[in-house]
Order: sequence, then structure tokens, then C-alpha cells
Amino acid sequence: MSVQVAANPSSLQLITKRLYRETAKQFHTTSIAVERAVRTVIGDCWKLEDHSLLNTLAGRHLTRSPSNSVFIDLVAGYLRYPLS
Repeated sequence: MSVQVAANPSSLQLITKRLYRETAKQFHTTSIAVERAVRTVIGDCWKLEDHSLLNTLAGRHLTRSPSNSVFIDLVAGYLRYPLS
């Protein structure tokens, strides 16, 4: 999914109508399952005591868990411009 956004950043604007559906189709599942999986990954990352990776991806200190679209954008940004 983040690869799709990295290749076409405008797809992030249509996250529920396009991005989740395209991803679901690719993996033979539903868009609801894709959205839930993204939420689960974010929640698991946020539960970790050390948020340094998320902070590094965001380029700032995060004070709360990122939304699905923000998280996908952070990962897509990393794929476009990997950190040194």
C-alpha cells in the first residue's frame, strides 16, 4: 500500500475509496480488513515503549498515535526518500 502511495502520492487523498479497495483486491480480501490491518500495525507500533522509529519517519516527536493516512504517508515518504 505504501508502495502505491510512494509511486502515486495523490492516491492517499482517496484512502478509503481507492487505496484500501485496490489493496484489498490485490490481496483478495476486503477494504475493511485492509483498514483494520493498518490500524493494528499502528497500534502495535504505538504500544512499543520506544517510538524513535516513528519519530524519525515523522521528522518530529509524535505526541499521539498517527492516523491511518498519516502513517501510510510516513512509510511512503520513507520509501521515496530512505533515511541515511
